[in-house]
Amino acid sequence: MQAGSRVRNRRSSGKLTIFRLAFERKILKMSTDIKPRDCLLQACRMAGNIPIKCWKNLFMKTVFRLIRWPLGQIIILLDWITRPEIPVFPPEKRAELDAITANMKIYQFKQCPFCVKTRRNIRRLGLNIETRDARNDPQWNSELINEGGKYQVPCLRLLKDDGSTQWMYGSNNIIEYLDKRFG
Repeated sequence: MQAGSRVRNRRSSGKLTIFRLAFERKILKMSTDIKPRDCLLQACRMAGNIPIKCWKNLFMKTVFRLIRWPLGQIIILLDWITRPEIPVFPPEKRAELDAITANMKIYQFKQCPFCVKTRRNIRRLGLNIETRDARNDPQWNSELINEGGKYQVPCLRLLKDDGSTQWMYGSNNIIEYLDKRFG
């Protein structure tokens, strides 16, 4: 009875509160097995208000994005400063390598440390593999998800001679494969 009288008092004062919405929509039940916190969260969702838990998640996502961007720029700068040199090959060897790597594509994010590790290995081996930015280009993004089956980078796409496609995920797997084949 006390809870009902509180609601009547709030209604009479004309305030639109979450509790009032909860009672109007019959979310709160007068039983002891329902926790008030759960009822309040459900009432917030029904009323269109964002509960505190959602605000915390939104805040944490924003904080991580603000931290991740400068770290990504530092990774790119360090990669540029310490970039390995491209080995010089005779023209015949270069043509042979280019023909072999023409059927290879690497899907990557520019600031991903694992992608940087893979790109550095490709440069160290002197390979000419096309890089595709899966984050900023919707065409490569959808191709990675639809054809590769996962939204994971780095990913090496190998077109085989028989026309089939092999998708290789993970920097360590890609580096190991390239080292065995070209190293």
